[in-house]
Amino acid sequence: MKTINLRMFFLFLLSLTVFSCVEDNDIERNCEINKEVIGDKTPSKLDEYLDREFLKPYNIKFQYRLDDIQADMDFNVVPASEEKAIKIARLIKYLCLEPYEMHTDKNFLQKYFPKTIMLVGSGAFKKDGSFILGTAAGGVKIVLYRINDVDTSNAQLLLEWYFNTIFHEFSHILHQKKMFSPDFEKISKTDYVADSWNTHWDTWRVFKPNDKPSKLTAKYLYLPPWAKTMNDAFTAPPSKMSFQKGFISDYSSNKVEDDFVEVIAHYITLTDEQFENKINPEHWTNVGDDPTTPEIEYLWKKTREGNQEGVDRMNQKLEIIKAYLQDSWNINLDELRAEVQKRLKNVKNFDATNIE
Repeated sequence: MKTINLRMFFLFLLSLTVFSCVEDNDIERNCEINKEVIGDKTPSKLDEYLDREFLKPYNIKFQYRLDDIQADMDFNVVPASEEKAIKIARLIKYLCLEPYEMHTDKNFLQKYFPKTIMLVGSGAFKKDGSFILGTAAGGVKIVLYRINDVDTSNAQLLLEWYFNTIFHEFSHILHQKKMFSPDFEKISKTDYVADSWNTHWDTWRVFKPNDKPSKLTAKYLYLPPWAKTMNDAFTAPPSKMSFQKGFISDYSSNKVEDDFVEVIAHYITLTDEQFENKINPEHWTNVGDDPTTPEIEYLWKKTREGNQEGVDRMNQKLEIIKAYLQDSWNINLDELRAEVQKRLKNVKNFDATNIE
């Protein structure tokens, strides 16, 4: 009973406050909202460009002002600068939307692409020091972080930070609309590790010049990925590298749906050589003694041998993915990839500032 009376009292006080605000006829002074903070500003040239190039043709709302209603309240973040927002918007259209538009049916993007793209200037830093570069919510919104720090002329950085995420999340939407063949899951069915994907697999080991033995030269800089010491280099490689099980990334082993979209995203954004090196990495193998270098006991050569199982699995996955995209969405994955790769090579020459 006391609680009810107390609530009524506070509601009464609140009504007086609101009435006073209106009664004074001074709403702008006493009840003012900072429109710049929440993103409500007079349309700029960039806003006009976004309406013209994203909203009207694709039904995509592009947000770059930091609207607290849209931002993740678990992180302290800052808005994207307008200069960087212009460049990222231009690049998303150039590297993603236009290639898809060229190789899909009419209105495909308007129907299926996420309806909101939001840019945040800073990274979303976690307590462990790591930070988030991109997130997606229910297939309807993509959020890209650390916009103010990115070098928009660096194609590799753009892929790692943003475009892999965009292609990944968009592919999720497609398989949620039309499911892929169950044969895909059978390829690696016993090797999915769920939330343990980031701790389950072994990682590459690269010796730096100051690692022991101390006299390693550039010629002998790299040891096999499983080696923690020189002696370890002569043991068999571990059986817990994700690529050995046909995964394009450790995260692919989370679940079959992530495996499916990770292959698509990496295949589109990586060159032939980069893709091959992800699934069948070069590593150093011992080939004998080196009589000319006493402090270095063995010679090494690069090889791709030893991962036939992983390569075979990836080829099976790609075959299913290509058939799925062609049959379900009339998308030729190789043609789409070729267009994206062609544009990636031209990123340094692309004018990412022109919004006229």
